[in-house]
Amino acid sequence: MTNSLEVADKVRKAINRLNVFGATAKHCHFETFDNCREQGYTLHAMALSVSGPTRLYISFSECRNSDDIVVYVYHHAQWGNNMPQGDLDWNDKKCFPVGEYDQAAQYILDRVMKFLYPEKG
Repeated sequence: MTNSLEVADKVRKAINRLNVFGATAKHCHFETFDNCREQGYTLHAMALSVSGPTRLYISFSECRNSDDIVVYVYHHAQWGNNMPQGDLDWNDKKCFPVGEYDQAAQYILDRVMKFLYPEKG
């Protein structure tokens, strides 16, 4: 039996390993989050320009209702706990089968790159 932070930690390590362009190292940082039944990490990305949202938050953990990996992507966070503010933010989520750490990490990196470099599509 593993705790859900162990799952998130495997995704975080995969992000660091797959991050060949170094974007997350330069423009992002990780913090932990805890919303009672899910514990994981939130990646904070700061925009390189001011022509859109200035922050991107991506939270990931083991899903509270299964062993899947769940990834939430949002632009507004509740102060103090790194969690989405409203239903729209909560609904932008994607799940990955248990053990698919690299797949979840690549999805996260793709979303970060699209946010940091929107002109590259």
